[in-house]
Amino acid sequence: MKRFTISIFIILILGISLFPNLVSAQPNEMPEWVSQVIQHWSNGNIDDVEFFYAMNFLANNNIITKDSFKNQLVKIQKTSDVEDTLVHSSYRVFVDSFPKDSELDHSIIDDAVLFWKKNNVNFILVDDQHMANAKIFWIKEMDGPNDGYVIKGDRIEIGLGTSIDGKWHGYDKKSITFLVKHELGHFLGCPHSADPQNIMYPKYNEYTKYDHLPVC
Repeated sequence: MKRFTISIFIILILGISLFPNLVSAQPNEMPEWVSQVIQHWSNGNIDDVEFFYAMNFLANNNIITKDSFKNQLVKIQKTSDVEDTLVHSSYRVFVDSFPKDSELDHSIIDDAVLFWKKNNVNFILVDDQHMANAKIFWIKEMDGPNDGYVIKGDRIEIGLGTSIDGKWHGYDKKSITFLVKHELGHFLGCPHSADPQNIMYPKYNEYTKYDHLPVC
């Protein structure tokens, strides 16, 4: 992974340095050196996560546009779903393994990622927490009054249960899915909402759909 990280950013730096007149984005045009980067990615020579991160960097700095990126994907016959890298704000997320005695599964994360994608946020899962913008960790029981926290801006802790009369009770899958969606919202800077159907509502109700998207 590190090999890809170093190589693609060397290419970006060299491209911007050697071709300063070609870094201003045009609606349907793309610098040739960027096209070559995309071709290398298409051939499997560049890791997906680092490629998406680099393309967002270029778009945010007005070096390429969404239209030129889309046109280039058409040329190399890549599927349109990868256009999301520029349509959505992208963040890399590391998710710790569930406890061995847990019956929970990765569909919790899949549901949360899909939910936020509807709100124009693209969470890309990575295996290396050092590459992640956000890190999710599972805590058997939280010490404080809340079941989820965002700590120091990038560490997300999700409580998996609580003790009642000295006996620990695990939360169900739906509850934890809500917590993950909710805390990812706090990671993005979303405040609590007074709307009971908004995912940023501070209290969970198992009968609520939470289909109202927040404004962050």
